Amino acid sequence: MQLGGFRGAGGRTVNQAKHILVMDRNPAVAGRLGELCRSRGWAITAAASAEQGIKAMLPDLPDVALIRDQLPGMPGYEVCRRIRSNPLCAGASLVFLSGVFPRIGFLKKLIVDMSVDRVVTAGDLESVCRHVQALTDSHAEARDWSEMAAREEYLLFLFRKMRRIEDCIRSLSANPLDMAALKELVIDVRTIRDTADANGYPRAAAEARAWAEALNELLQVVVEGHTDALMRSQRESFPGRLRRIFDQCQQERGRQHPAFLSHAARRQQLRGADQATARPPQILVVEDDPAIQKMVAFALRNRGMECEILSDGIAARERLLNGLPAPRVVLLDINLPGVDGLTILEELNRSGKIRAMRVIVISGHTREDFIVRAFDSGAYDYVTKPFSIPVLVRRVRRALD
Repeated sequence: MQLGGFRGAGGRTVNQAKHILVMDRNPAVAGRLGELCRSRGWAITAAASAEQGIKAMLPDLPDVALIRDQLPGMPGYEVCRRIRSNPLCAGASLVFLSGVFPRIGFLKKLIVDMSVDRVVTAGDLESVCRHVQALTDSHAEARDWSEMAAREEYLLFLFRKMRRIEDCIRSLSANPLDMAALKELVIDVRTIRDTADANGYPRAAAEARAWAEALNELLQVVVEGHTDALMRSQRESFPGRLRRIFDQCQQERGRQHPAFLSHAARRQQLRGADQATARPPQILVVEDDPAIQKMVAFALRNRGMECEILSDGIAARERLLNGLPAPRVVLLDINLPGVDGLTILEELNRSGKIRAMRVIVISGHTREDFIVRAFDSGAYDYVTKPFSIPVLVRRVRRALD
C-alpha cells in the first residue's frame, strides 16, 4: 500500500552522518581537503576522474559533492549537468570548485541551468569546508521538517482511517451480518497495525494489533457460520477499541520533539527563534529578471551578506518608503513593472529617506544624461548591464562600509 510521504512497516530512518564526495584530479588537493573534512567528523569518498565521481553518487548518495572545474574525462560543469539530470541524485548539494571565480555568463549557467548550490574558488580549502558546513546544516534542518511533515501526514491518514472504522461500526450496529463493512473494518485495522509503529505511534500499533487478532478470530467464526453471540460481544467492544487507538495517537503525538509537534506549533517555535536572533536584511535587490535575481542573491549570500528580493516597482516603492527597517544598500533596476526605478529613486530623494540607505542603480542604459539623472536623484553608484559579479560585490561592500 502506498502511504504518501510517510513510512510503511519497516520504513528506515534517515542517516544523519555527513557524507562528502570529493572529485579532484590533484591527489594533494583531494588529500588535504579530505583531512579537513575528516577532522570535522565527516565521511569522505574521493574520485580522481569524472566517471568515478558520477558512479560514486549512487547508491550511497552524498550530502555534498565537491566538483573541480577540470576533471579527467569531462569538465566539471558537464559532471554537474549529468548529476542534476538524474532524479535519484536530487538530494545532494553541489559545490563547484573553480581555479578562478567564473565570469558572469558561466556563473549564470552553473547556478540557473545546472542548479549548483555554491561556487567557490578552490584555493581557500578552509572556506570550502565552511560552505560544506552551511549546506549540511541546512540538510539537517530540512530533515527535521521532512520528518515532522511525514508524521503529521501519517496522523491525518490515521484519523481518516478511524473515521472509516466508525462508519463500519455504525453499519455493523445496524446489520451485524454486513460482511462488506466487516471486511473493510478488518482491512483498516490491519493497516493501522502494520504502519503505526514505523511512523512513531507504537502504543497505537499495539492496540490495533490486539484488535486485529480479535477480528481474525471473528472472521474465522463467520466463515464457520457461528456469528450471533460472538459478533454481538465483539461489536460492543469496537467503539472502546477505536477510542483507545485514538487516545494513544493523541498522547504519542504530543512528545516534546520537533518531529512530534504540530505544524503550527513548530512554525511558532521557529518564528520566535528567528525574531530573537535574526538580523534584518542588509541588502534589497529590486530586479525583475529571475536569472539575474538568482545570480546576484547567490553571490551575496555566498559571501555572508543577507539580502531580500523584490520583482516589481510597486512593491519596491512601498517597501522603501513605508517599510521598516530600511535596508543599508539597495540594488535597483531601472526597467521594472509597475513603477520604474528612476521614479522610485526620485521619490526616495524627495522624502529624505534616501539618507538612510545607499542605492546602487543597475541598468542597461549607458547614455550620459541618464546616468547623470540617476546621480542627481541620489544614487550612490551606477552599474551598467552586463556587469561583473566580483565587481558588483566589491561595490556593495564599499557601500556597506
